[in-house]
Amino acid sequence: MDRRYFLRSVLGLSALRIAESASSRVPVAEPADGGTLLAEAASPTAQGQAPQDSIALSSGLRDLDRLTNGLAPGSLIVVASRPSMGKSLLVFQIADQIARAERRAVAIVCAQDGVATVAERLVSVRTGVWPRHFHIQRDGGEMASSVALAQVATVPILLDDTPGLTVGEIANRTTRFVSERSVPLGAIIVDGIDVLVSGRGRSASDCVTAQLRSLARGLGVPVIITAQVNRAVEQRQDHRPRVTDFNDPYAAFVRAADMVITIYRDEIYHIDSPDAGLAELTLFSNHIRKQGMVKVRLREGRFRDS
Repeated sequence: MDRRYFLRSVLGLSALRIAESASSRVPVAEPADGGTLLAEAASPTAQGQAPQDSIALSSGLRDLDRLTNGLAPGSLIVVASRPSMGKSLLVFQIADQIARAERRAVAIVCAQDGVATVAERLVSVRTGVWPRHFHIQRDGGEMASSVALAQVATVPILLDDTPGLTVGEIANRTTRFVSERSVPLGAIIVDGIDVLVSGRGRSASDCVTAQLRSLARGLGVPVIITAQVNRAVEQRQDHRPRVTDFNDPYAAFVRAADMVITIYRDEIYHIDSPDAGLAELTLFSNHIRKQGMVKVRLREGRFRDS
């Protein structure tokens, strides 16, 4: 399916014009020292929007909210795990919660999977139907993706799979989308932080980290990014991730994050695990003296309170 159709389905015609305008690569100020990122044109007040409410948002998981005290405005949050543990599922579930229950806009940068795939996963979160089942009775080449995109278009979620985005471009596209939809911004999610630093050298990690922190504070919303835990966990008897289990470019983001939430599912390593169907969400915090672990169930395509 043509990319323009994806954008039209998700954003609507007026927002499509915004996305096309932003894709023309108008230069955006991005200080190399990680200083103030948001230019006046990208700030919420400059767009005629009210400042963001200074309230923590719910993840949709009661026990996780109790552990984290909610998703604090202006915070940088890392959700990390080994592959197949569910980190993308968790952040998409949080996005759906904020957009539907909190009635706030969410921007999702998804250059790794593409908008059609992410749209299907968002519908899976909402309906409890795994994405693979969308394609069993497909009648046409992209019918399942079209239905998923139409469903996502009913809530204020911006999906952007443009490769090579900068943090400044994310800021501009997000604030324009929020202004167009006339809703408050709830969160920005980057699924796969390497899309922002790929090919830019190791020094880019610290710079992009500072820019994302500036973005979170400038817009007054949580910025949530996903990261991958390195293979060191595979060599230990206890495979649960630790904050030391990150290589570049992820290590810089973990060091700077206000919260790091790791995901561990014992059944991935032990087929006869008594904790089959459960996931451990462990909180590490650099800025508040609080950490701990809660268990949630992975059932019907989403995480649920146990």
